[in-house]
Amino acid sequence: MNALPHNYLEIPKEEADQLAANWQDAYSSDLSRIFSFQSSKGRQRYDTFIMSSTSVNKIINELDSPSLMSLANNVLNISVIMGVDEVNNVKTFSPILEVSLNIPVNGSDVYYFTFQAIDEPFIIPSEKVNHFLSGEISAEIAELFILNWQSLSEDAFVSAFETITTDTINYPDVQTETLPIETPPYIEFGSLKLYRVKSYQYSTEQTRTLINTLIDSLQNYTSTEFYFHAGHGLPNVNLHPFAFRPVLDVTSKGTSTDPNKVVNTYFDTSRPCPPFCPKVVIIPPSGQ
Repeated sequence: MNALPHNYLEIPKEEADQLAANWQDAYSSDLSRIFSFQSSKGRQRYDTFIMSSTSVNKIINELDSPSLMSLANNVLNISVIMGVDEVNNVKTFSPILEVSLNIPVNGSDVYYFTFQAIDEPFIIPSEKVNHFLSGEISAEIAELFILNWQSLSEDAFVSAFETITTDTINYPDVQTETLPIETPPYIEFGSLKLYRVKSYQYSTEQTRTLINTLIDSLQNYTSTEFYFHAGHGLPNVNLHPFAFRPVLDVTSKGTSTDPNKVVNTYFDTSRPCPPFCPKVVIIPPSGQ
């Protein structure tokens, strides 16, 4: 697979905000073109984006375990933000990984990293290994999402990212709370209208599993690659109203005993924003 010439390292918040705004501002009729590229086979659709090894190493070795604090497990949550970059007047989808920290590193508690588009279709590995870790999905489900994306018709393309939903629907964490059957399925419910998906958030537990997978790969394999795959699945009106399903993939290659070994670990169980957008709490000045 060939990565396109493009800056895909760490970026400042201002640039991440601009890429996200570009995504929201893009015309619906342009979305298909933003995900496509010209090849010898004609127009093809991007399905895979890679993070640089420099970024992966910074997340694991500097942000998750800052040496000055001797702190491990410092990465609290990760989110994937939908973005669009423009290089040489060509607009390309540019997903952003937002990394939120428990304790700030170098004065910042949030860092942003971009993925780089790859101009070849992703080939599903023939050997499928399932670990069944928290937050991980099976190789078969990941394959289904990616194949659905690769075969998605142009007529159904825009609807993968846009749907009628609410701006606010805050569910209790189903992993830690058991609700009585008569409890409403939401805490707060906003107004319904047409929204375009902004981002996908991973829980603290799912984030930790992904980070630990990267750590294990860096320590025990010759090569570690971190991918974002575009996927498509059936929407769920309450839990996942958008058909677009990003799949994160940690690919580990080669060990001291088996240089040809390749293990793919896939993660999908994220919550889209909207409707699961972080609430902004405005605290009025004292005395009001």
